[in-house]
Amino acid sequence: MQDIHLWLENQDYATGVALYEKYGTSQFLKELFAGRPSDYTRNKLFEELTKLTAPAVRPAERTAKRPEQTTVNTNKQYLKLCRDRDQTYRQIDRNMYQLDTCRTKPARHEIAKQILRLQRSKQRILAEIDYIDEHGQPMPAVAEKSIKTPEMQRLYVQICKAERRLQKTELRNRAKTEQLLAKKRARLEELRRERSGI
Repeated sequence: MQDIHLWLENQDYATGVALYEKYGTSQFLKELFAGRPSDYTRNKLFEELTKLTAPAVRPAERTAKRPEQTTVNTNKQYLKLCRDRDQTYRQIDRNMYQLDTCRTKPARHEIAKQILRLQRSKQRILAEIDYIDEHGQPMPAVAEKSIKTPEMQRLYVQICKAERRLQKTELRNRAKTEQLLAKKRARLEELRRERSGI
């Protein structure tokens, strides 16, 4: 291999062909280099002889660097994200058209909410695609935070619903609803006192 290192300094084509005949393994390349020299064959000869001087990487080292399965999964996920992105763009366009043609206010409101939801989805998909482009692996999964409604807010909603039920004349369990309403109002008062520090 020392003679290949010497050849890399002067790069005489005929000497390089003889060295590849001696150390090279590809019969096709040996025949290619033996033919008439061209820019392609000179570059290919230099490339192949350079490969012969590089230390051989054992298969175990190659797989330790980047497992093939991970790459396949990443590629599948990347393609799925691209399909999702394209579908989201189509859905946004369709909803924008519906928003332009719709005349009733409630329907326009619902379509606008749908467009906002799709925009958020598009942003998430684009962020994941960018992450894979930059890092070569999928974005790590983030555990979703559960949104807890404060107890006071829940009590206000429950009190409001109970008051609406009491307005109905044909209520089956009026006494039970009134009892529930009284409990909820008492608990709300407790929370208000705790908040105000009394």
